[in-house]
Amino acid sequence: AYTLNTVIEGIFFSSYVTEPWFNLLTFTPPILLCTGVTAWLFPARNRGASFLHTWRTHFQQRTASAWTWRLLVAAVSFMPIYYFFGTLVVPFVGDYYQQGAFGLAVPPLSTLLAVLLLRSDLFFVACLPVVVAWQGRQWNLWLSLGFALFVLVGLIYMLAGTWLPPSMRFIHSLEILADSFAHAGVLVWLLAPGPVVRPRSTSPHTNRWVRV
Repeated sequence: AYTLNTVIEGIFFSSYVTEPWFNLLTFTPPILLCTGVTAWLFPARNRGASFLHTWRTHFQQRTASAWTWRLLVAAVSFMPIYYFFGTLVVPFVGDYYQQGAFGLAVPPLSTLLAVLLLRSDLFFVACLPVVVAWQGRQWNLWLSLGFALFVLVGLIYMLAGTWLPPSMRFIHSLEILADSFAHAGVLVWLLAPGPVVRPRSTSPHTNRWVRV
């Protein structure tokens, strides 16, 4: 999902991604290799429970209606976050895109929204298993997920994008840092287990602990 997301962004916001399928084939094997090595070096602490069991347990902690709106909002949450922080840096980097400098481009608004929706869904698919499988505190999940998004989405490419002006790379790094942690915060708030409450009931059969 990360590789596809990056290629999609390059296609619509620049003119130098001319062979998207080649980029996908080039990036995917090393990313899968790094993923496997990382999983091998840092195995899950609770190895007795399968991910399928963890997945089912996680989604049993709220009602179907509660999960429905949370999942829908989480799937599109990247769109307004990206747009908001993007507008903040337009006064500093907008001219580069308008002039087509360094191979940069600005897609029409309708195209931008469609691309953001697709990217938001891809981020959602990639992050949901992480949130479900997380075994630590939600605060640590937010920090870890936010930093991971920042590194994978922006930091690596800003460090490697030596053809861009340093000031532009710095501003975009701050932008991506902010929207990565904002996006991670929204995902954790929506998808992580909530506080446990005990509803009032006079029936011993319906007096169950639930999450909100």
